[in-house]
Formats: sequence, C-alpha cells, structure tokens
Amino acid sequence: MYKCLPTEDDWNLTEEICSRLKKLYSATEIFSGTKYPTTNLCFEEVCELKIALRQLCACGVETIETMAMNMSENFDKYWSEVHSLMGVGAILDSRYRTKVMDCYFSKIYGGDSKVQKEKLISICRKLVEDYEEKEREQDKVNDGVPMDSSGAAPGKKEASSKLAIYASRRKRKPTRSELDCYLEDGIIPNTPYFDVLCW
Repeated sequence: MYKCLPTEDDWNLTEEICSRLKKLYSATEIFSGTKYPTTNLCFEEVCELKIALRQLCACGVETIETMAMNMSENFDKYWSEVHSLMGVGAILDSRYRTKVMDCYFSKIYGGDSKVQKEKLISICRKLVEDYEEKEREQDKVNDGVPMDSSGAAPGKKEASSKLAIYASRRKRKPTRSELDCYLEDGIIPNTPYFDVLCW
C-alpha cells in the first residue's frame, strides 16, 4: 500500500515534465520506427532534439533542467558524428539540400552556423572527388580493353570511339561543379510519396 500521496506541487511538476518531454519522446519514436529507414529523414528530428534539449536546460524548473543537462551531455557525445552523417544524407536529398541546415544551424550554432554548414558541404565535395577519381581510374582500365572483341581489324568505328573518348577527357572543366549547381537549385516539394531513389 501507498504510505503517502503526491502533493499538488508534485502533480504540477509531473505535468510540467511530461509536457516538456513530449517533443523528446516524439523524436525517439521516429528514430526507432521502421517507417523512417534513411538518415536524411531523421536529420530534422535530430536538430529539433538538440534545440529542445538546450531549451530544457534553461527552462527555469530545476528538476527538468537537471534531467535535460544529463540528457544533453549524453546526446552531445554523439552529436558531431551523427550530425555529419545525417547532414550529408540531407544534402543529398533534393527535398532538403542545404536548406535544412540554413533552418536549424543558426539556432544550434549561432554565429558559427556558416562554418558548420561548410564542413558538411566539404564532406560532400570530398565524396564527389573520391567518386570522380574512381571513375577516372576505371576509364584508364577501359582504355586498355579492345573495343571490338570479334578479332576484326580496327576500323573507322573504333578510331572514332577513341577520338570521342580522347576529346571528352580534354574538355574544359566547367566553372561550376555539378555539386555546386545541385546545391544552388531549389528544393523539391516534400510529399509522402516521394521516392528519393527514383528521383
């Protein structure tokens, strides 16, 4: 049996805690749900969670502030890695690109938001460079492979193909990279039926 009843203040505190932790609970449901299989879909929630924890740490209710500080300490251990991974996923999703960072990073990083955004864009540039390097290596390997495996003497078609390959490699580099063009494009509407892999 119970030996004491919660006071009115206890009930008020409980109500306050529940209402303030509701956003954290909702974000946790999204992370553990199976409807959200990709990191780019969780990035907004991770940012919201970071902001909510910061607000709870200064909410004026000592019990909640103490809980939030402990949660925030644990959250911050993973934040730098998580936000980089999910941020790159969001950039590569045409519904978000860098706009999601514009929306959240000023609230999270303040004056340092542009630097943090550039770090994520830099990671994307490095991924593109790595991909292009592998593609160039594959082209070199393909140069050594005969165009016509039938054993026929090299003809005009093969010579034209080699010329086309040579000319394509000697093209001037565009002044803006494909990634830069992509990042400058607007975001596309976020609908429930959008399939990022088919886009």
